[in-house]
Amino acid sequence: FKKELRSLNRELQLHFLELADVLVERPSQYARRVEEISLIFKNIHHLLNSIRPHQARATLIHILELQIQRRKQAVEDIKRRREEARRLLAEALGTLDGQ
Repeated sequence: FKKELRSLNRELQLHFLELADVLVERPSQYARRVEEISLIFKNIHHLLNSIRPHQARATLIHILELQIQRRKQAVEDIKRRREEARRLLAEALGTLDGQ
């Protein structure tokens, strides 16, 4: 897709330059150039629309990976706090047994 978009972009730039020349040299012939530019824009628009599902899939994958990472961090935090609570309970039991 990138190669095709670059090609269309170059073609569009060339047609804009040609349109500028036509407007200066032969103003009555500008309509054909405008139609060609319009067609190039339609082709670019079509290519961009065909990329959208791939982009949406990549975005969804990224979001899901972030969610997995956050959940793993939350699980690790819970485990750490659980161990800390166990340690505090063991200390409290040791203190009670010592009295």
